[in-house]
Amino acid sequence: MTVIPVPGYQYDQKLETGIRPFDIGRDLRAVAELISVAFASELDGRGSAALREMRTMSHFGGLLGVLNRSTGEFNDLLHG
Repeated sequence: MTVIPVPGYQYDQKLETGIRPFDIGRDLRAVAELISVAFASELDGRGSAALREMRTMSHFGGLLGVLNRSTGEFNDLLHG
């Protein structure tokens, strides 16, 4: 397996095994889509609103990524 380094992403600088760490700047939209497909029959109004919010936030991916890396408080919020 070859690793191609991409500036700005620490986990891309080394070979990782297993699942790649969640990157809110890159992954939020895909996670929202996965949830919408996997739980389509179970989503109520609140669930649909949460998905809309996730999709909206995904448009700010670069900003979310910077905030995630810069402040510990924001990092704690995004990781539960």
